[in-house]
Amino acid sequence: MLVIIGWGIINRQHNIREDRKETRASIDRVKSYSYELETASIKAHMSNEITSDDATCINWKIKKLIDEIEYAALLSNEERNAHAKMLRRSITLSNLDPSSHCAVSEQDKIIRDTRTAIDDLVSAIEKTFRGRYPLAK
Repeated sequence: MLVIIGWGIINRQHNIREDRKETRASIDRVKSYSYELETASIKAHMSNEITSDDATCINWKIKKLIDEIEYAALLSNEERNAHAKMLRRSITLSNLDPSSHCAVSEQDKIIRDTRTAIDDLVSAIEKTFRGRYPLAK
């Protein structure tokens, strides 16, 4: 009986560790997608010219990022939707339309808002991870 209980405890701990590893891998992908999106959008906003392909690519990167967050259940629906809205607004609300695009500087509000949105998203995901898998003491 004691062997069965011991096996059950070990199995449960193993499953928690594996779940933690899978979640961490998803977070690493989200962070990678986030930084790719940040780089692409800042480059586009700072460039002298933007094409409709550039805008489409950036919108696709946003969708890919949000889909990965949803798939891995890294945030609640409300949090995910709020961060997605903030991210889309900061990147696509102004200056991503090729017909009205104008280059901005590194200190422009669009660039600051983009960086803030990405940082807030990554921080929220890391906070959720730490709450879900607290460090052993």
